[in-house]
Amino acid sequence: MSKKIGILYICTGNYVLFWKEFYESMERHFIADSEKHYFVFTDSPEVDYEHTNPRIHRIYQENLGWPDNTLMRFHMFLKAEQELSTMDYLFFFNANLLILEDIAAGDFLPNDTQKLVACLSPGFYNKMPEYVPYDRNPASTAYIPKGQGRYYFAGGLNGGIATDFIVAIKAMDQETQENRKNGIVALWHDESHWNHYVLNKSEIKVLPPSYLYPEGSSIPLAPIILIRDKFKFNNSTTRKTIIQKFFGHYALRGQKMQILKRLVFLSHRIPAALKRRIGTALYLYRSGKKIGTVSPSGNLLLISIAFNNIETIHLQYDYLKKNLTDNFSYVVADNSSDKKSAALIRSFCTEEKISYYKLPSNPLTGAHPSGSHGLALNWSFKHIVKKLSPKYFGFLDHDIFPLTQTAIIPHIRHSMFGLLQDRNDKWYLWPGFCFYEYQKVVMLPLNFMPATNLDTGGGNYEVLYKTIDKRLLDLPTHHYLNTETGEQTDIFKNADHTVERIGDWIHTMRLSNWHTSDKEQLLSLEMVLERCHTYLHDNS
Repeated sequence: MSKKIGILYICTGNYVLFWKEFYESMERHFIADSEKHYFVFTDSPEVDYEHTNPRIHRIYQENLGWPDNTLMRFHMFLKAEQELSTMDYLFFFNANLLILEDIAAGDFLPNDTQKLVACLSPGFYNKMPEYVPYDRNPASTAYIPKGQGRYYFAGGLNGGIATDFIVAIKAMDQETQENRKNGIVALWHDESHWNHYVLNKSEIKVLPPSYLYPEGSSIPLAPIILIRDKFKFNNSTTRKTIIQKFFGHYALRGQKMQILKRLVFLSHRIPAALKRRIGTALYLYRSGKKIGTVSPSGNLLLISIAFNNIETIHLQYDYLKKNLTDNFSYVVADNSSDKKSAALIRSFCTEEKISYYKLPSNPLTGAHPSGSHGLALNWSFKHIVKKLSPKYFGFLDHDIFPLTQTAIIPHIRHSMFGLLQDRNDKWYLWPGFCFYEYQKVVMLPLNFMPATNLDTGGGNYEVLYKTIDKRLLDLPTHHYLNTETGEQTDIFKNADHTVERIGDWIHTMRLSNWHTSDKEQLLSLEMVLERCHTYLHDNS
């Protein structure tokens, strides 16, 4: 009767990309006359071949992140202890392994005097014990004192007789949990615990590093099992994103800061256009600088995207306090490129106890203003809105002001309210005046970047606006107002004397003083708003 071999395989997150080729290589080369059962621990809803091979057992495993995906593997395995105990042998294989040559039972399985199988580390197989990375922390349960040990084994491949390996799994899980209670992480995670467990045990079958041969290595052995280079998993079957292509295992593990560091390291090798695309993709994962706190008690969270103008933020906050009747919280997300302007805005927010976020340096500022604005909005949605989970939220341009008493929440219908932008057969809400019901949109992949033939905010057409009949929305009136004559029109005319009227709100556009440094040639912003208020009051 053929032996039943249980293969333990973890592929949470992006590591599922390796499964198909690993499985195919195992079926082709690994102990042909055995009955192989694959225990696949994954958060993926399905894996290749599971519907055609009943011996593939997919077991749901939450993606624990790094390092718990590797450190807690023994705990994962014990979830399937009952099924594993029906096997004759159990072996763990790292996700990025690929079997290159036929492997016979006699070469791999333990013999009559052996219980477990361990593979020499390809990095330390020829090193003396004092030069290998045993865990030397006396407080760790994986501690190996100096002067002890003979081999250093890799953590990427191990196993043995099922009953004996389950005993080992339980012991290593207990060690890991004890370390965890004491706030200790073993030096090389599960690998350190494995080396500690087999220390001084004689019933071990030792495999040479040809069974864990790093791709591109110069080890003087013929490779039998290849450790695939995670920086090169960008072939036609596995390439998913630019980030994965350039950042290998950091992308697989979701280690965002390591991605950023590698970007700096690789910057001289990446074409400028691609570098901008990567910088844009990574922008959302960078941290901003936060001052103050936002009370989640307000029903409406308003986020104003500031840009190099303290006057607009000052007046906007004054007008909101005076005229907006909603129970709102106000946050300034500062996308300023000028340090002095940013310092003034930060100082004002600190003085007024306004929550302030200095956004990360924007890679599109200057080169692509609409894109810069879109990135700032996306960052604010991810890092501010999602963390606060308000009932309603909205974005304001820094130069839009409520001139009379008004409210926003009563106008939110079908989960949204704002200024409509029509572009041929598509539409979207202008992101300088847009408001949403949080629970209705939080699960959507909102994207405030420009899209083809659509300006900032147009990226949301496909994911949000496309399925909504805009005729059902409560849209504000929209006109242009001449600040010298008081004339109101539907057509945009003289840029130097025109503001935009959006319902009860005024958008001062070019009169916000952001387009010139010669302020003496312009009306002060406050005077512009006073004139607008007078005109509207006289015509009401």
